[in-house]
Amino acid sequence: MNKLLVANWKQNMTLSGLRLWLTDFSTLLETKGYFKNVDILLAPSFPYFSEIVPITVANTNTYICAQNVSEFNGGSHTGDISATQLADYVKYCIVNHTETNTAPVSIKSRIENLVQAQITPIVCFVDAPSKIAAMPACLYAWEDPNNISSGGEFKHPDYSTVHEKIAEFSSMLECDILYGGSVNKSNATELANIPNVAGFLVGHASLDPEHFYALGSTLDS
Repeated sequence: MNKLLVANWKQNMTLSGLRLWLTDFSTLLETKGYFKNVDILLAPSFPYFSEIVPITVANTNTYICAQNVSEFNGGSHTGDISATQLADYVKYCIVNHTETNTAPVSIKSRIENLVQAQITPIVCFVDAPSKIAAMPACLYAWEDPNNISSGGEFKHPDYSTVHEKIAEFSSMLECDILYGGSVNKSNATELANIPNVAGFLVGHASLDPEHFYALGSTLDS
């Protein structure tokens, strides 16, 4: 199974900025080489899904990822986007990211709706996955609370602690998990070599296409 490199752009980039990012990243792929063992997931804001489609056609291991989904699958829920609607665009969707303040009671319904729509949920957790029942067809991402970047300032992980936590959590969930916590060029090699790391969930560093490409190269090596 390929490693996963997820660019969670959050509420960043306008249309012009996103188009420039895609142009620059496509150029890097064409000139420096496409990844053979890494799947790229790009998570823009909802209005920009269609802008991502061309790069997914040109590079078959690139996919659109949603940043969130409604707990409801339709009806009178102004501002919500259902899994059924997302299915027209995406193959993956982030669930329970710390910044969404998702109510615990709605996590299961979001996951079930996504799976029914044939979208793979990427379920985030912070302290321990024990509150999130392991479900088939899901991926899991640990948002390391000690190493989440803030304002573009990257922190330096304690690799031994990360190693222990990844081993503990992957054993509980019976699968490899994504790591999210100040992932950047300076720590990617160490993190990628930790057993049971399935890839990276990247925030701030993903806004720079060259930085993001470097992370992909690390996972691909």
